[in-house]
Amino acid sequence: MKNDFLATIAENVKSLRQRRNLSLEKTAKICDISKSMVAQIERCEVNPTITTLGKIADGFDVSVTDLLYKPKPKILIFSKDKFEATSSSDGKINIFKVLQFDPDKRFEHRIIEIDTMGNSDNNSSRENTQTYITIFKGNVSITLNEKTYNLTSGDMITIQSNINYSLYNPGKKSCRLSVIIHYPIDYIS
Repeated sequence: MKNDFLATIAENVKSLRQRRNLSLEKTAKICDISKSMVAQIERCEVNPTITTLGKIADGFDVSVTDLLYKPKPKILIFSKDKFEATSSSDGKINIFKVLQFDPDKRFEHRIIEIDTMGNSDNNSSRENTQTYITIFKGNVSITLNEKTYNLTSGDMITIQSNINYSLYNPGKKSCRLSVIIHYPIDYIS
């Protein structure tokens, strides 16, 4: 069984070569390595040195890291029924975790649905966070520091760090909003 790490390198090198419509010979020339070395890497027959990986990265104008990890898909589709969901004890608020916290991107995304007369108190995550709330459907009253802002579908509010806020649906229909929380660069979960 071939090593997953070597298989990832092999797939990445072969993919880069094929996307550029390069032969093994042309790839060897631009990377300044032998044709047999390129072929052996693509077949997982050799463990390339960091020097060799550096030459390949330079030849393809990518980082060595791009060779070491499986590429992330360029398009991801998320289905609401797959989101992790939590509900308030009275059932009036449903929170769907669309994107979990990612330390590289430093944000998380939630969709919140609030039934009529539903109320939610939210504590700010920490200093230097930024919260972006966009209303997609219905009306929401957001109270910050004892001041209330009434937002309707299409409105957005940005809340900076250390401000506690509450969400309330004063309408006769449920409301739906998006909450994106962006964390500072030094955030440690």
